[in-house]
Amino acid sequence: MSVNAVYEALGRFVVRYRWAVVVFWLAVVVLTSATMPNLSNEVNDNNGAFLSSSQPSMRAANLAAPLLGSGANGRITRITIVAYRTGALTTADVRRPGVTLGIGALVFLALAIGALGYKSSGFGGSASAPKGSDAAAGNAALQRYFPARSANPANLILSRSQPVWNDPGRLVAVEATLRGSGAFTQLSGPLDANGTQLTPTRYEALHAMLGPPQRLQLVKPPALAISAADYNAYRATAGFVSNAGTVVQFEAALAAGNQSSTAAINAIPQIRTVLSAAARASGAVDHGVAGEAAAVYDVNQVANHDLKVVVAVAIVAIGILLALVLRSLVAPLYVIVSVAISYLASLGVATVVSSTSAAIPASASGSGWLSAS
Repeated sequence: MSVNAVYEALGRFVVRYRWAVVVFWLAVVVLTSATMPNLSNEVNDNNGAFLSSSQPSMRAANLAAPLLGSGANGRITRITIVAYRTGALTTADVRRPGVTLGIGALVFLALAIGALGYKSSGFGGSASAPKGSDAAAGNAALQRYFPARSANPANLILSRSQPVWNDPGRLVAVEATLRGSGAFTQLSGPLDANGTQLTPTRYEALHAMLGPPQRLQLVKPPALAISAADYNAYRATAGFVSNAGTVVQFEAALAAGNQSSTAAINAIPQIRTVLSAAARASGAVDHGVAGEAAAVYDVNQVANHDLKVVVAVAIVAIGILLALVLRSLVAPLYVIVSVAISYLASLGVATVVSSTSAAIPASASGSGWLSAS
């Protein structure tokens, strides 16, 4: 079937079923608008818009609702690759179409191999201050003296059936498991909320005397017969224990790196395994990892799964439509195979380039950096 015949058949189909074509594209627009995330969520970098409530990071965020919010920030970087050749086609270009087709297919398949290493990067990322600036010096000092607070800590959430102050010794078991894993460089919890260590016995006694820490005044009342250090240490646990005492969190700096880094995102499965062991050791009824890295990891997993499904469905749907329009099985097969190989080759080139290129300046005079990870 010639190219002219293909376009002629396609034209007749569109003219004959013009209203069906219009309705089809209107349905595509409506369904796309209804299923895609809201643009405001994209602009505000709300990764939660891309995840269902069943995803581990969303479950952890919901579990931590009495303590903190949820979400992650980030950006998308797009790469465009253009190939250009001067001059028109010559006789040599079409003299041996079989050889040309074979060589082209081999080249594209070789490029497509790079797609095997593709993993969606999510929307994580953080901006760093220019080297030598006051902001960079301040960040370095913050990292040095307050590492747990400056490293965008991950939130390790545990839910219990009974208030934690009824058996605070369970917190020691949790902390021992987490510290012994080697997955964290810093760890803060209810027994050392502000840097002052409380024993389980002391924590239980302070709760019996003062009640829930969320209700305490900022400054210790003079009438209380306890030290200001103990008062402040117990009051600081309000950020680690819920009002009812059934939800507890630990703030952890990951040994893999800052939460916006690829290494930290890839370490999330290990972090979840460690927390699961800590939950079993303490008798927790539920647990989860919340924070930027966990959310971005789940976005990546969903995106990778959806990519495979969408590409397969799109190829099959396009093949069926072409077969119906062209009334042929061979021509659609050529089109689908060429499109699929071209797509995989482009994805492979982009994957290889982004994974091997070094960090380059975003602009000659700018302070930002574009890095491939």
